[in-house]
Amino acid sequence: MMKKYIYILLSFAITLISACNTEVDLCYSEHPHHTKTKIAFDWQVLGDSLAQPDSMMVFADRVVNKWKCGMTASSSNDTASYVIRQGEYKMMVLNRCDSTYNYETLDSVANSDSTRWNLDKMALNYVAYSKDSEPIKKVLQSWTDYNVYASFAQNSSKQVFVDIQDIVKIDSGSNNKVVFTPERLTQKVVMQFPVKKLITDTKTFRIDSMFVEVAGIPTVIYPYDNTVNVTKTCKMLTKARLINATTLNTGDEYSNENLLCRIGVDVNGIIYGTSENEASGPGILQVILFTTATGQDGKIQHRRIEGKINIFHSIHDAHLLDYEYGTEFATQATKYAFININATLVLDSKNIVRDSDGNWGIPSWIPCETQVVVPME
Repeated sequence: MMKKYIYILLSFAITLISACNTEVDLCYSEHPHHTKTKIAFDWQVLGDSLAQPDSMMVFADRVVNKWKCGMTASSSNDTASYVIRQGEYKMMVLNRCDSTYNYETLDSVANSDSTRWNLDKMALNYVAYSKDSEPIKKVLQSWTDYNVYASFAQNSSKQVFVDIQDIVKIDSGSNNKVVFTPERLTQKVVMQFPVKKLITDTKTFRIDSMFVEVAGIPTVIYPYDNTVNVTKTCKMLTKARLINATTLNTGDEYSNENLLCRIGVDVNGIIYGTSENEASGPGILQVILFTTATGQDGKIQHRRIEGKINIFHSIHDAHLLDYEYGTEFATQATKYAFININATLVLDSKNIVRDSDGNWGIPSWIPCETQVVVPME
C-alpha cells in the first residue's frame, strides 16, 4: 500500500475507545495539548462497484512520547470533530465485519494499558466455520468434502476496507481535517474454466447448478501492509455462474454442449500447494454439480456429481502474492485478478470423464462421486 506522508495542522475531537495512560502526557479536555480535527473519507476510488460501510474504526499511534487512541468515525459525515493530543502519529482506519473476521486481537489491545497499538502487528483472523455450520449450509446444504484438511471462511458480500497514513502531524489549530482513502482489504479473484457436456442420442442432460470449493486461502492478514501468513490456510465455498459458451447467456439447456463456469471470491490471498501432483490441501478446486438427465423413455434422473483439480500452475502464474522466501509471510501483489483454468471439465450424464490417456487428472479433473439425488429446491 502506498505510504502517505501528511503534515496537517489539526483541530481534533475524538470519541476514545481506549483510555489515556496517566503516566504519559497527562491531558484532559481543556488541556492546551489537546486539539480538534475532522476525519473524512474519500470513497471515489471505489466507484459504484462496492458499498461503503456506515462507519470506520480509527487507530492512532503517537510516535514520540508514546500514546494510543481510537475512535469510531462516520464514513460519510465529515462535519463531526474529534479530540486528540498533539504530536506525530501513525494512523490506520478499518471497518468491522464480524461474520468474516475475528477482531479479538484489536479489541484486547483497546482494553489494555499498552501505550501503543503497534499497527504493523495487528492481525485479523478469519472466523472458522465447519462444513455443517449455518453460514456454509446456506450456500449448499449437503455434499461430500473431498479436501477436508481445513475449515471454511465465509465469502461475505460485505467488504472490509483499510487505509494507512504513516506520518500525521497534529498541531494546535482549527478548521483542519484528515482525509483517508480506503481501499479493499481483500483480493477480488475471479476464476473461470470450460465445461464440456457429452450428449448422446439416447440421453441428454442439463446442469442445474454448480458450486465450487476453493482451498489455500491464508487465514491471517495484517491490514497495515497487506501481509498474510501462508502457514495456515482455509477454504471457501461459493455458487458458480454457468455461461453458455456460444450465446454467453447465463444458465444451461439440454441441447447446449459447451459452457463456461465462473466464480468470484473475496480472499486474503490464495496459495498453491507443495506440488502439482497433490490431491488435497491448498490449491485444490472442488466442484459440486447438480444435473437433470432425460432418457429416450422420458424418465428423468437428478444427480449430484463431484470432482476436483489441482490448479498449482494457474495460481502460480496469476501472481497473487509476493512471497518472502525463508519466512512464513507473503504480501498481496494485486487487489484484482482473473485466473483462467485451461483444463476442461468433461462430463456425461452420470459422471466426470477422465482423460483419454488414463491420467487421473492431476492437474486434470478427477471424478470423485456421482449419486442420484432428490432435486434441489
